[in-house]
Amino acid sequence: MYLLHTGGIAFLGGNRFVQGTMDFLPVSFVSSLAPNGVLTVIYRTTAAIDLQGCINGPECTASFGPNFVSNPSQLWYVGAIFTPFEGQYIFQKAVFSTSALSSVPEPTTLLLLSTRLVGVLAAARRKFLG
Repeated sequence: MYLLHTGGIAFLGGNRFVQGTMDFLPVSFVSSLAPNGVLTVIYRTTAAIDLQGCINGPECTASFGPNFVSNPSQLWYVGAIFTPFEGQYIFQKAVFSTSALSSVPEPTTLLLLSTRLVGVLAAARRKFLG
């Protein structure tokens, strides 16, 4: 099952276009659900990307620059954000990277960690100082 399967032409400006295909096939994923209901999923995927820069319209009568072709053994990371709406999750945005994506702790998580840390410090102070 493809995570993303797309192809076509994208307009860059002037008489320049990019055409080609991008296919992302998931290998594994982790997910987290925030207290506000936002679902974050980070996928590890393989990718087959083949893009070509074209001049003079979609006919691609001339090309510019080298073609971009992905390394099939390179893992990609895709972070996707979904928000709840009427019992379903609606896709909001995605981030694509060849470096591992780290999830950002939610403010509630940071609050819980900091209050726990204060408790540990207070206990250590009582044990060692008094």
